[in-house]
Amino acid sequence: MYALCGGNQKFVIPVYRYMLLLFRSFKVKLAARMPTEMKWDAQKFSSNFSNRRGLIENALMEYPLNWKSGDCIIDIGSGTGDVTKHLLLNLSPYISEVVGVDCSQDMVQFATENSGDPRISYAVANIAEKSTLKPEWISRFDKLFSFYTMHWIRDQVQTLRNMNSILKVGAEIFLFFTASHYKELQYASTKITLDPEWKEYFMNFDPQILYLNPSWQAENLWWSSSDQAKGYADIVQQCGFDVVKANVHPVCTQYGSEERLKEVLSGWIPHMASVPKEKKASFMNRFFQYLKEAGLQTEWKNLILCVHAIKISEVS
Repeated sequence: MYALCGGNQKFVIPVYRYMLLLFRSFKVKLAARMPTEMKWDAQKFSSNFSNRRGLIENALMEYPLNWKSGDCIIDIGSGTGDVTKHLLLNLSPYISEVVGVDCSQDMVQFATENSGDPRISYAVANIAEKSTLKPEWISRFDKLFSFYTMHWIRDQVQTLRNMNSILKVGAEIFLFFTASHYKELQYASTKITLDPEWKEYFMNFDPQILYLNPSWQAENLWWSSSDQAKGYADIVQQCGFDVVKANVHPVCTQYGSEERLKEVLSGWIPHMASVPKEKKASFMNRFFQYLKEAGLQTEWKNLILCVHAIKISEVS
């Protein structure tokens, strides 16, 4: 009934307590080695809306869509709902309904509570997983928008096919997402996962994002193409769309201070999900040191891939 502990010391504890201690220790060590699902900080993500708003507004003006009365639109990766409510809903007086979709329950709840409107509804679904899409969405929408989302998706072809399935023939899509290789982020990610103080949290770290995941990049040859826009447009056309326009745009966002940039980054970098809550601030400081070593300043340089296309056929 008892287990001996401590070498020659006559210290005993009940076996069940000894096994419980071992089990708890095992769980802690295992948790540090298991891949962690990304958990968004909706409040911090929403605070970055002002920085993203101008870029999105400019893109929407450069890629105008054709509107008609009663248009029903869907926003893929709607997040906190800021873009859904404050930009998309105001694009045309002809809009009858907007559906915001996100794979994060926390984001959908935040959007419902903070970005509501009688014409907007929010739902949890993952556009990369067709089984999560509601049956009533099939061939329903006239317009599909997606901002800062496609770089979080591994299987681009299947996702584009899923998008095709929820659109009417003749419907338009506008995709806006990161195409930058982010050498500073790649450097910081590599360094932090090898850092003696932090490496225990990243034993099996698998960043679920294109520009930090070599295996994802290997499956998406367009990513490393010398002409990303053409490479991606070819994929879009294979999925039942006619591409109207596709371009890569260099952009630069000024954050003004290191603290502001750290706050923005901490709201979305995938590493944060692997770090205990009480250590997140310390982790972010160290991560930012590595970013500075790689040359990052308070301005954030980026490449944005924009694609405007029209659905011309169904795909099986």
